[in-house]
Amino acid sequence: LQADRIEIGHVAALMLMAPAVQVDSTSTPNTLQLLGVPVAVDTSTRFEDKSSAAVQMFTLKDVHDGDTIAVRGYESPAGSGRVLARELERLPASAQVAVRGPYTATSAPQFMILSVTIDATSASFGHVEEGGGMTSADFFAQAAGQIVEVRGTAAGSTVTATEVGIDSVEDRLAMATAFGAD
Repeated sequence: LQADRIEIGHVAALMLMAPAVQVDSTSTPNTLQLLGVPVAVDTSTRFEDKSSAAVQMFTLKDVHDGDTIAVRGYESPAGSGRVLARELERLPASAQVAVRGPYTATSAPQFMILSVTIDATSASFGHVEEGGGMTSADFFAQAAGQIVEVRGTAAGSTVTATEVGIDSVEDRLAMATAFGAD
């Protein structure tokens, strides 16, 4: 096999949805924080405004502290706890937050995704693509090495989860999309 072209793509396996804080559109790179996680945007970041403002030429300059923002991206540099956003969307205001990324064990019923502490004491558990039907014990036995998705409410960088799921199928689909597969 002789390649005509080689591309390196990053899988946008991380997702955060929360109110933005510390928005800085004047530094390089432009940054904001979601749930205490630093997020950077660059010239490859796709911006979309789904809020009632519906700004057409939406950029980070249009984002204000408190705006509900959803980002999908990857950790850059690896192991840094910082996210480089591939997509940034401003959404209608919401009290619910969401976090998606690699599971890190702490002490059940808590765990971490990046630097976000997840309290799953009162959560329902399942596989994201299949819905509920998993016990807390099953989740904690299967979550190591998996991408998990959490929805709930936040206080600082702690999320009190209402829903927790293992999300392995979407990762395979994201990987295929990143490499141009159909």
